[in-house]
Amino acid sequence: MDALSFFTRYPIRLVQDFDVDRRNDDFVLKCLRLEGDGPGFMQEKVSRPQALPRGDLVLDLGDGRWAQLYPFVVASNCPHCRYRETCFIDRWDDRKGTVLMKSFERGHAEEKRQISGVLADLAEGESQA
Repeated sequence: MDALSFFTRYPIRLVQDFDVDRRNDDFVLKCLRLEGDGPGFMQEKVSRPQALPRGDLVLDLGDGRWAQLYPFVVASNCPHCRYRETCFIDRWDDRKGTVLMKSFERGHAEEKRQISGVLADLAEGESQA
């Protein structure tokens, strides 16, 4: 967990929606700033040169540099408790095509097949490099 402590130095944003700024063609992202223990996260509007998928989490590294966290860290509504949770990959079974995501907040687990496909594509691209 020490190796992951760098996450606390940078804002994490959850992209909720976006609009186009008619003055300069930038995108105005409507985000939640995931900071503290929630659930009442601060809302922000951030101007960016490109849109990002709704529901994606991004790490703001400063100087306009953002790192998308999908598929390694995702936000979704838990099927058990119905609250939005932030989840990380706990296990990946590439042969079965399943990923077990576990929430930081409550430790709830959920299987996500879609994320397994994305990981397989990333692994395939890495093996060809």
